[in-house]
Amino acid sequence: MTTYPGESLLPARNGQEPPPTPEAPPEGALRIIREVGAAFAECPKCGERLHFGRAVGRQIRTPSDFASIVVDEMSALEREELRVALLNTRNGVIAVETVYVGNVSASLVRIGELFTEAVRRQAAAILICHNHPSGDPTPSPDDLRLTAEALAAGRLLDIAVLDHIVIGGGSFVSLRDRGIEFDQSGRHRAGEASRMPPWRDPWLGAYKSALQKRTRRGEVDNAVAAAGSLAGLPGGRTALARRLTVIAAEDVGIGWIPAVGRGVALEASSGPEVLERLLAVTASLASLPKCKEAYWLADTVWIGRHKPREVSAPALRTAIAEGDHREALAICLAAVEQRIWRSGPRLIETLTASVANAPDLARQIVRWALWRQGKGGSGSDECTAAAVIAAIDRPDGPVSELPTVTYEPPDGRYWLAWDDCDSHTAIGSRVLARHARRLAMSIDSLGWLMFNEQSIRLGPLELPSRWKDEALALDARDCGWGTPEAATGLWKSIGPAIRADIERELGRVTE
Repeated sequence: MTTYPGESLLPARNGQEPPPTPEAPPEGALRIIREVGAAFAECPKCGERLHFGRAVGRQIRTPSDFASIVVDEMSALEREELRVALLNTRNGVIAVETVYVGNVSASLVRIGELFTEAVRRQAAAILICHNHPSGDPTPSPDDLRLTAEALAAGRLLDIAVLDHIVIGGGSFVSLRDRGIEFDQSGRHRAGEASRMPPWRDPWLGAYKSALQKRTRRGEVDNAVAAAGSLAGLPGGRTALARRLTVIAAEDVGIGWIPAVGRGVALEASSGPEVLERLLAVTASLASLPKCKEAYWLADTVWIGRHKPREVSAPALRTAIAEGDHREALAICLAAVEQRIWRSGPRLIETLTASVANAPDLARQIVRWALWRQGKGGSGSDECTAAAVIAAIDRPDGPVSELPTVTYEPPDGRYWLAWDDCDSHTAIGSRVLARHARRLAMSIDSLGWLMFNEQSIRLGPLELPSRWKDEALALDARDCGWGTPEAATGLWKSIGPAIRADIERELGRVTE
């Protein structure tokens, strides 16, 4: 009998269950080195260093998103450390501060120190994380007491406490998953747009991942089946509608955003005709040639850490007039991150005004891209990038209509394949954690390697993009792969083992 994966594989620790027989590294095989705020694992014999995953700039949607960045490093620490991640309104990491080193006890930790930097840097939320050198991540009574006091203080300061993560032995426990009622990420200052809570059903992420990968590869029937499965989950129809606009910006090309926007604008509606329309949009997107221009632009700004010279509406108008795509996007993203333009209304006004006399296609792209950007969440940066590209390049011509595509209506749930399960899924994160420990790599770097190799390089009919090579080189440098070519060679050597491991995990749902 085949069962839905969410019913039998949903992990108690949200994607980071330790393997049944964890492999302990040889005694003294690695040591933790810190230099200028960076952390490395160094081999005492050969001196080789591996850079741990960087948290700053990452968007945190689930406990595993953050834990995967720090679990390897903090599991190797000989003393307890308590760290606080500062998050902005879109759950992006502003900074990670080490608050205590030594005995992390509720009786010794001053709660005010957990919020000192959050107040100073105007963070919207924090995430608490500490390690147990014993290797057992089970929360202690002191951990629970510290969490309760932090929640009370956060509500007084209007700074949401999203989770308290305990790390040990290469795995982690999320206290939110253990039933503690944490604040939602939508509890921000008055006047700001509220967001959905970051910790969602991990199977939403799994089917969104499958939907985007199958659309990217032009597999029409598989993309429609994944869309149907996503729509069947609680909150899935809204997630599907929003994801389709992101797919248009990230994968298919910004010229199709108006057509997709018209197809998904009534996301809150109900009835079978709405789902039928969403499935038709999915089939159309899967059939179109792929151009990831907005994705690559966003990547060069984020991964390249492009900092704007000035964050203001006049500076944005100047960047658009000069045709500087990176500067214009960096200004937009920095304005949202720094909360200078609350909820982005001035950003929307400035970008919209910049195309007031532009062709209708350019104006519609900006309108629909900013509509999706206003929803927040994953992919909103690529939608902002699409708006910037349209404002500067001013594409002309008729507003596109999505092609009509014949597809097979979904019959039952889409069965997840191994390459759907990247680090954003419960199964993928668990498997990658095992292999990351085995390879002495960060989970974040290993996940990006799998994502790049399986989801970007192999996309069919991908058109040239002016930022592609630079973005791949930045990814390779930031993740410690060396070069894109070296990353390809590395994946060829380790990919088959990861594939087999994920397939074994998927096979456990069949009785």
